[in-house]
Amino acid sequence: RDTIYHAYTTAASRDGASHVTSAPIPMAPTLKETFPEVQYTSRYVSRTGNVRYMDKQLSLDLRTTDPDFFRMFTFPFAKGSAQTALNDLTSLVITESSARALFNDAEPVGKTVQMKVGDEWRPFTITGVVKDIPEASSITFDLVSRFEINEFYNADKTNWDNWNHTFYVQLKQGANPDDLVRKSPAFYNQYLGESIQNQKRDGIKPLPGGAYLQLGLLPLSEL
Repeated sequence: RDTIYHAYTTAASRDGASHVTSAPIPMAPTLKETFPEVQYTSRYVSRTGNVRYMDKQLSLDLRTTDPDFFRMFTFPFAKGSAQTALNDLTSLVITESSARALFNDAEPVGKTVQMKVGDEWRPFTITGVVKDIPEASSITFDLVSRFEINEFYNADKTNWDNWNHTFYVQLKQGANPDDLVRKSPAFYNQYLGESIQNQKRDGIKPLPGGAYLQLGLLPLSEL
């Protein structure tokens, strides 16, 4: 808990600093590759999951995310493994109550269901069942699948200009989040240099310290 943060970007603007909670698709994985103090990252999108199995069709709360999601957050698994549940692009994790609604008393793990992605029904395999989520949780879902199934993914997977999702960061034990924030302007300069040049061209004053874009980390305890 003490090492997990909701990531955002502090951006210079005409009205002072603004906080942007969305991010471009390459940002989270590139941040993890760039900074050794980052242990896990997980992109996160909330959407509707239309799922069918035999003669049943349900509309459930779907979250698309990355394999690190279940390594970062404690959602106890009744069946399957948090370490491997999202290893495949067709993996699907379901809550106990949603599994009962879809499969009755039958074994859920290994079942193939159809889930609608865009206008197409695609096969997905149930790879894990998590216990029902407490009402007090700030993160809730019925289903979890891979982030890559989002329709916008292929078009924007290398695009730094389309900011369309939130993400979480977990730092390694002992890592100082302030150090990562201080180092982040160079990261933005490398990957979002054109945006920064546009800010300068438009006469926008930089943030205190001279940066135009800087990483922000909101502790999980403050969500």
